[in-house]
Amino acid sequence: MTDRIIDRQELLAGTLPRRRRAQRFVGAIESRVLYMRDETHRALRAYFLGSFAEYERGLDRDYLAMIRERARSPHALLGSDLERFTPQWRMLVPAEAELRAGVLRELIRRLGLDLERTPNALAALGYQDAAVRSAYLELHGEAPEVTARGSVRLSETVAAVDRDEEEALHAVEDRAEWLTLPGGERLMTEGEPSDALYLVVSGRFRVLARAHDSEIVVAEIGRGEVVGEMGALTGEPRSATIVAARDSEVIRLPQNLLLEVARATPELLLRINRELVRRLRVTTARSSSGPSATSYALVAAHPGAPLRAVARALRDALRSAGTTVLITGEEVEREFAPAAGEGMQVYRDPQLIAWLAEREARHRFVLYEADAEPTPWTRRCIRQADRIILVADADASAARSAIDEEIAAGAEQAEIELLLVHPAGRERPEGTARWLRERAVRAHHHLRLDDDRQVRHVARMLSGTGLGIALGGGGARGAAHIGVIRALREHGYEPDAIGGTSMGALIGGEFALERDVEEVAERMLRIGQKRLLDWTLPLAAFTAGGTATAKMLDEFADTRIEDLWRPFFCVSTNLTRAEELVHRQGPLWSAVRSSISIPGVFPPVLWRNGDLLVDGGIMNTLPIDRLRELRGIGTVIGSDVIPGREVDDDYRFGGRVSGWRLALAAITRSPAVSAPSIVNTIIRANEVRAVALGRTQEFAAQADLIIHSPTEAVPTLDFAKCGVAIEAGYRAASEALERWTPAAGVTSDASPGATGVPA
Repeated sequence: MTDRIIDRQELLAGTLPRRRRAQRFVGAIESRVLYMRDETHRALRAYFLGSFAEYERGLDRDYLAMIRERARSPHALLGSDLERFTPQWRMLVPAEAELRAGVLRELIRRLGLDLERTPNALAALGYQDAAVRSAYLELHGEAPEVTARGSVRLSETVAAVDRDEEEALHAVEDRAEWLTLPGGERLMTEGEPSDALYLVVSGRFRVLARAHDSEIVVAEIGRGEVVGEMGALTGEPRSATIVAARDSEVIRLPQNLLLEVARATPELLLRINRELVRRLRVTTARSSSGPSATSYALVAAHPGAPLRAVARALRDALRSAGTTVLITGEEVEREFAPAAGEGMQVYRDPQLIAWLAEREARHRFVLYEADAEPTPWTRRCIRQADRIILVADADASAARSAIDEEIAAGAEQAEIELLLVHPAGRERPEGTARWLRERAVRAHHHLRLDDDRQVRHVARMLSGTGLGIALGGGGARGAAHIGVIRALREHGYEPDAIGGTSMGALIGGEFALERDVEEVAERMLRIGQKRLLDWTLPLAAFTAGGTATAKMLDEFADTRIEDLWRPFFCVSTNLTRAEELVHRQGPLWSAVRSSISIPGVFPPVLWRNGDLLVDGGIMNTLPIDRLRELRGIGTVIGSDVIPGREVDDDYRFGGRVSGWRLALAAITRSPAVSAPSIVNTIIRANEVRAVALGRTQEFAAQADLIIHSPTEAVPTLDFAKCGVAIEAGYRAASEALERWTPAAGVTSDASPGATGVPA
């Protein structure tokens, strides 16, 4: 508190403002060093003691209040800390000799530096610089002197674990290296020797793998992740290239240091190996798009975009998923411009960069609200973000603007997502395709600021806590999905994204149009009454497909997939190219029509490029893997309606089955001979692969919950029994959800309560 007392002589001499400026630089240095020391300590203990799940950000506190709080502790900062992290804080030292002299004096007074133990720190402060020493003498009437002061280790002030392990952690902490990498710089290159592992403290990295003559992104790595541990422990060359996606910081642990720790304390190595096995098991089971982002740059796509309103709405909604802070250009100007000095560029100021890094470490989410134009602050936001959220008025011109060029210049860093804001009361988005044609974006979102449910949905998708449901194929049995969604809503869960195959695509499309359970059930019952099968001479297929096409047009009209409020996709099989096709854009009716085209029953769909598309169940009956890939989805639920065993029909036939005899038996209702129809055989043959795949652990592990509805009593093409399937799905889902414990962060906007469904 004595630093805040105004000295009369300083006031008369006019040196008070200079001292206050020097103290601000000292505060920035202290805060930066303490941040690095504390983060190093926490990260190492998390890694070696197996508690990385607890390596989370702290609560938000006022920046200067935090500095004062740390300064109250007698061991808040040590000269040894200053020495160890000199390369990282030296950029914060002002260039002006008088200011540097003031910083030197404050740190000598507070820490008791000496030439033997803190030579690098003193050199960075200009202790031997003639201009600094002259300014020091003129300002303070004496030459700078350094003295020794005892130091106390941080780890001695916390609860100790096993003494040998604690000593080993002391040794690691003293020799760990802190590295700062600008966006675009390589951390490691595939094939090079493995000489260290890295703990990610802040920022984001991309994992690149070779594909033919180029490199592709196969994963992303964020705060709390470990990089290169396999090579460091086994000595094998690097298996991938790791590049900083934006300005990032890591702690480097040299290989020889790890080997020393392993020899001295085998228990620590055993803990590390257990953690490695656990993480490899999770990685193998679930192919995700990487860790959710922590920092977002909200950038106006055009002048007049509702940037400020969106920023504040998302800030409030994100707080339900974790501590959130919104940083604006006005706040930065207020905090840093007065201290930056004439001629300094505040947005390149090392103090600002350090301040931003620390704020990211202390919050789960950081929102950077850019200026309306491509200003220096906007450029800093773009450079600082894991993701760029391009905010646009949905009714504005979709033409590219100057900000698009700014973003393109930094495209190798953050990924871009589009957020289209619609006017209050709009029933359904429209015109999304024109925005997507003009720019390459990783995902797009629709938002109405007057709809709190929609705001919370977008916040969940941005925070990686979205709930997705995959609806499998199964013909009329697929009506069970309606009962499943009814049960989900009664338990308080509303899907943030829907993916479907075959009948799951049809029902998923209905719900993607924001239709309620009762309406979807009634529509499916009407399908049962009208039927989809228009039998014809079986040359291309047993049906002409016209009834199915007309029904899809009737259900979905001219709606496009990209114009749905929430993400939807469906899967079909490309016969021409022998590959799975995921429909994420284009007319909803044609995508669903392709997905339900059971081979042999319906003719293939002739796609726009001449390819032939059939039922998605041939390649992927329950697309939980595709849903897991969707950006923003944290929890995946699968709805499976295909029975593992068909109901026995007491078939009677031998080694030869005569169609004429079967027809005669059907006419006369004779039980002498009976066999499955060719249509049923084709459909069941397609289902068998799905049943076999669903029994594998690898497949099931991709979902957080798979609901199996007992639909044996519903023949695949008997749409008149949709009501039976709906009830079966509802009962199965209700029982499964009663037993299920969702992961932390799974929330919804559904209102609990019974919803009647016609049976």
